[in-house]
Amino acid sequence: YCTDANTCVGSNTITNMINIAATPVADFSILPTGIVQPNTVVSFTNTSSGANNQSWNFDDASSGINNTSSLLSPTHTFTNEGNYCVRLIATNSQGCSDTISKCLEVNNKPVVIIPNIFSPNGDNVNDIFTITTISVRELDCTIFDRWGIKMAEWNTLNGGWDGKTKSGANAVDGVYYYILKTISIDGTETQQTGFLSLVK
Repeated sequence: YCTDANTCVGSNTITNMINIAATPVADFSILPTGIVQPNTVVSFTNTSSGANNQSWNFDDASSGINNTSSLLSPTHTFTNEGNYCVRLIATNSQGCSDTISKCLEVNNKPVVIIPNIFSPNGDNVNDIFTITTISVRELDCTIFDRWGIKMAEWNTLNGGWDGKTKSGANAVDGVYYYILKTISIDGTETQQTGFLSLVK
């Protein structure tokens, strides 16, 4: 309400519409995951929502102009060992933005990942006992049953055991013993032993 010089009282109302834009949510995935070797091409998949522009920083100053990207889902090659925290800024058409960082390790040290159970039942899930390696150039694995009978052996990085005996019969459920020898890309030799369970 307002009063003028003649003591007239009145009122007036004005309404304005305010458009509140949704805030974008930044997110992305990395492939391969875990520790990667130098000179591996790493893929970054943008899974942000509510954004139509993106800005990447790979935390890799040694890569020069390749340290940043505006592509939707770029790739980047890390040539040096180290820990890198990759940053994504996702922005919408109203200028609102969200930022997320995820880190990965680039390392030339050998890594050997050995599962302790597998289930060769033909469902295409965990049917093969395989060993995952990083920075390993040679691998020899031998598997024995509880009586010391050799069940399987291979000497390639992509080998594995399908749960069958050397004669082709299905091995029985139970615990088996493995001997694993590896040579890393720098020539370091290691030997590991352990147990794995076969469960159908």
